[in-house]
Amino acid sequence: LEHYPTSAQLARARPETLARIRSVTLERAQMIVAAAANSVASLTDHYAQLCIEALVQELRTARERVEKHRRHIISLMENDTVVRILDSIPGIGVWSAICLRLEIGTIDRFPSFSALVSFVGLDPVVEQSGDGVKRRGISKRGNARIRAMLYLCAMTAERSNPVVAALAGRLDERGKPPKVRLVAGMRKLLGLVYACWLSEKPFDL
Repeated sequence: LEHYPTSAQLARARPETLARIRSVTLERAQMIVAAAANSVASLTDHYAQLCIEALVQELRTARERVEKHRRHIISLMENDTVVRILDSIPGIGVWSAICLRLEIGTIDRFPSFSALVSFVGLDPVVEQSGDGVKRRGISKRGNARIRAMLYLCAMTAERSNPVVAALAGRLDERGKPPKVRLVAGMRKLLGLVYACWLSEKPFDL
């Protein structure tokens, strides 16, 4: 967006140059340039260019401000006892540990693990009609921010956490789809968070 703020400019770009952008392959770059060349809906005037350049600068400034605050919060909380305990769980890094610490507050306010699961919105939705019982995923009625954190952590934990990796392996053998494995990993990670936090002990197999 900085170098090619309008489709007209992007259409004149060399795919090899675009491919230098991280995560953009040469094939993808060729598709982008071709799409820009055929675009009839994009604004191409000088005023559109000025607006896009201003928005990019605002995004950069906002990202720098967020990163500055993130580093400050880490410096304040990285030695917190609970943060250190949660950071010991493979798949959960220091920033995720801090966010979980702030979002959950105190673990004592949850009388059981099931209560924490419901708070996060990972509790299963069960529909019963007569003798029939159907499970329809998770409720998603709880704290969406914690679910978002656990989602990313579970992706990492499938590779780095032996407990979550073993669970994912069992579900994979049973033919469960990746999304089911990931949600199960989120719940398992939350269980480790609950157990370690409650016992005040770091993760240990």
